[in-house]
Amino acid sequence: MDCKHEKIAAQVNVIRLQDTGGFTCDIRVVCMGCQEPFRWMGVPIGCSPAQPMASVDGLELRAPIQPQ
Repeated sequence: MDCKHEKIAAQVNVIRLQDTGGFTCDIRVVCMGCQEPFRWMGVPIGCSPAQPMASVDGLELRAPIQPQ
């Protein structure tokens, strides 16, 4: 049976970077119907305090954030 991915959930974790005092937001997205994870597209792989990047498998977005 093909899932239409009509119910989507996101898991978001905010991490305080002890060495720099900055923050990063890690985001994973999954279909609630079939449990298929979504892959982040067009984002370089790695980890950076200056720009959003994806995990090696592309399933987690790691984005630096800061208070307004």
